[in-house]
Amino acid sequence: MKKVLSVTLSVLMVALLLVPAFAAGGNTVTFTQPSSKLKTQSAAIDGLAPFFKDNPYVFAKVENNAIKYVQQADGPYVFYDNRYMTLDNIYESYWDQVPPERYVPDTYGSSVSVAEGETLVFTVVTSPVYNAATATVLVNGTKLNPDPYGLYKLTVHGSVTIRLMEDNENGEMGLQRSLFNVKLVSGEGFAAKAPLGEGYKGTFYGDDFYFRVKVKKGYSASGMKVAVLRDVTEDMDFMAEFDTVTNLMGMSEPLTSYGVDEENCRLYKVPHVTSDCRLVITGVREEKTANILTMILRVLRRILDLLGIKIQFVDDMTDEFKVTVNNTLPGVSYSFLSGTANEDGSLTVMSGSGATLQVVKENQNQNVRVAWTPGNENGEFLTNWVGKRDPKTGETVFVATYNLDNIRSDLTVTIE
Repeated sequence: MKKVLSVTLSVLMVALLLVPAFAAGGNTVTFTQPSSKLKTQSAAIDGLAPFFKDNPYVFAKVENNAIKYVQQADGPYVFYDNRYMTLDNIYESYWDQVPPERYVPDTYGSSVSVAEGETLVFTVVTSPVYNAATATVLVNGTKLNPDPYGLYKLTVHGSVTIRLMEDNENGEMGLQRSLFNVKLVSGEGFAAKAPLGEGYKGTFYGDDFYFRVKVKKGYSASGMKVAVLRDVTEDMDFMAEFDTVTNLMGMSEPLTSYGVDEENCRLYKVPHVTSDCRLVITGVREEKTANILTMILRVLRRILDLLGIKIQFVDDMTDEFKVTVNNTLPGVSYSFLSGTANEDGSLTVMSGSGATLQVVKENQNQNVRVAWTPGNENGEFLTNWVGKRDPKTGETVFVATYNLDNIRSDLTVTIE
């Protein structure tokens, strides 16, 4: 009898000890992780930190009403100026002051056990590819709204499933990609426009933005420089007053034309857009003014050479380079539409200037490849062959135009 009572008491004590453990476990909260489709899309985007490639979005833990971070060697976040941020939010000149430690948000995995009646607090952190403001959180299919600080607070009663609506019931995108604007600009003698036949549209994170520049009749594009200034805000329109300085100081990223369209507009591309941007276009002048400026710069160059004076800033503007053309095709001729060719058929240009080359072929079906080094080694410049009447012979010939931008070394053009 004593033995039976002893065993019964032992079982009862074990059961009493286990009661708090079972009670503490409470309810299961399941967090639905990003779909394989979204993860595959993120992994394919260039320039993303490894954490963001693997995590289009996460359900982050909150501590003291702020996202909780944990240290991870290749994390995209740093702790600087008393807060967590990515390096993109810090001027590059200050990066040497950033502590070496890297962090990621502390996240909820597939599930967590929460006691009955306990309030669970979390938030949604998205990669730069996606706009966190478009996130819709569903709890057992019902929308849960965040507080003004973006925190989600859920008092748990029973087991629940939390998910982010990637697509709605109609298959329309729920979590939307981040969309950025590239500001088109215009000025005296030029205008930047959307591609032919298209209206202006925003650019999704990581995509390329295409545009064209029309140079008006009577204006020269020989000194035109096209660039893009990234990470701009709406209140930065005052930069228009300093476009020339922006280009000279290298604050903007130079762009090179990749072709011309049917309206003879120059075609350009801003690669891999990850922020709002602004185009910077300078150097378009009336043809007479452009010729005078070139003459002044060449005179200045001769004076400095005579005196033996070297000023790098001035050299960068007044150095001269030669564009040489090698034409091996019969029935094909060329001429420069910008400047006056030398006796040997080459063209001398000032540093940073461009040249417009016109190529004429007599046979419409003749294959002609125009390439130049450096800049267009593969002959990928897009152009249109336009039929025109040759006033000298009365015959129809076919003409194509090639723009050689921002020349900063001797250039060799091959027509083959």
